[in-house]
Amino acid sequence: MKIKNSIVWMVTFVMLVALIIESKAAEYETMEDTNTYKYPVTAEDAKWNSFESVEEKIEACRIERDILKAMSNEQLVQAVLDFPFLYDVFVTSSFEEGVKVFEKISDAYAELLSRDSAKDAMYDMLLQMKEKSSIKLSAENEVKMDALAILLVFQKEFQNDMTEKELCEIAEISSLLQIAKTDDLQNLRYIEAVPTTPNGHSVVYTTPTCSHASSTYHAEIDANLVSTYGVTLISNGSCKYNCHSYAWHSQSTGNIYWIDNPSIYMTDGSYTRVVNGFSTSSLSAVPGDRVIYGSLYGLSHSAMITSSVTGAPLATRTVKSKWGKAGVFSHSVCNVPSVYDTSDVSAWHR
Repeated sequence: MKIKNSIVWMVTFVMLVALIIESKAAEYETMEDTNTYKYPVTAEDAKWNSFESVEEKIEACRIERDILKAMSNEQLVQAVLDFPFLYDVFVTSSFEEGVKVFEKISDAYAELLSRDSAKDAMYDMLLQMKEKSSIKLSAENEVKMDALAILLVFQKEFQNDMTEKELCEIAEISSLLQIAKTDDLQNLRYIEAVPTTPNGHSVVYTTPTCSHASSTYHAEIDANLVSTYGVTLISNGSCKYNCHSYAWHSQSTGNIYWIDNPSIYMTDGSYTRVVNGFSTSSLSAVPGDRVIYGSLYGLSHSAMITSSVTGAPLATRTVKSKWGKAGVFSHSVCNVPSVYDTSDVSAWHR
């Protein structure tokens, strides 16, 4: 009996090893045949909607280390462009913040950064995309070119290596960046001391333009985020105002103010914290109350509660918020891009 059991165990083990080897071989064969890495699951697959959290979706898109090491620079850049969460670089108030988080969630991008030729590989791909798009530029390609440009220009690892010629070339390809000088990549907006809090204190804001982006450009980003996160689009994207301005100042689509730091709305007594913590009962939070992600001195996102009062945890309440330069979406408090700090969430009442 022991011998028989041993034989059965050995046969099972050999079959399991064979299946693993076959699976790996198939994955490498796909890489060789198509010259691109195929993510095992994307927002286009039915399985995507079975994941219960953003973290699960990100984990499903991880690439094994041995595969990463075997990929060429060109394959890695393509894997970055095909990454289901590529458009997350557009949902933050600053590109630098988006690039930092993208490095953590995209294995292909992280692997690229470990190689000396990463910048050149990404720059060459951007030039190739420009050449291929010279005949007809689709909204998807335009958005992906902007995303790649952001990952190039706002990556600190590259900034000392970028030549003036390269920066000018990138600026020509991606009008989103609006690069004016090599030593001043973003300072193209002026600051004024309006709008004000309900208690009358001035709020620092900026007034960026959105002339570079067409309606189809924004529609491409918004449609991708709806598919990736399973959220509902309320209004289309705009580069003129962000989440903080939408939540604290005005929900009008005519809003033209970009607010980087809304903490004054809370520190001057205009709003009072009524719920603190993801899993805390939200019984005291009513529709119209604001939700912040992060501490007062490190806010990453703002939203507005829309669902009726319940004793359910704050994480389950429905809110509406603008995601960076993308659109305004209806979603649960917990269903947001990973760049937003969900470790410190609270609700505030006027």
